[in-house]
Amino acid sequence: MTIERATTVMMIAALAFVIVDDLQHYRIKNSAVILLGLLSVTRLLAQPNLNALLEHSVFAILGFGLLIIAYLRGLVGGGDTKLLGVAFFWTGPETALMYSIFMLLLTLAYWAGAKFGPLPSQDVRGRLKVPFGPSIAGAWAITAIVSITL
Repeated sequence: MTIERATTVMMIAALAFVIVDDLQHYRIKNSAVILLGLLSVTRLLAQPNLNALLEHSVFAILGFGLLIIAYLRGLVGGGDTKLLGVAFFWTGPETALMYSIFMLLLTLAYWAGAKFGPLPSQDVRGRLKVPFGPSIAGAWAITAIVSITL
């Protein structure tokens, strides 16, 4: 098994934990984000082209900067901000569009399931609050699986 495949398998296991924990407790643990970051670095260092590490880092820093602004405006939670920052690092610019499409679809599906069905949500001052981690993590896992099979 290649390092890319091994880190992808471990990443999917960590993302499954993130999904379950966020659904149950509306939180994303720092330890999970750190593990996902370390797996991302390991995966990128194993590639023959170390320019990918620089490209992914710049992409993640720019994306994280935008996320900080969204966090400060109360549009996204702190755990979601951290998780998305690491997701941007993993996906990089080459799979960002694919990741964004999967995340949009999963977010819309989750919102509909929370609004009209059995998925967990909270009513906060008349606004529907849903855990965003499952959509972030699910889109990340799908993107990784699709990318590794191409």
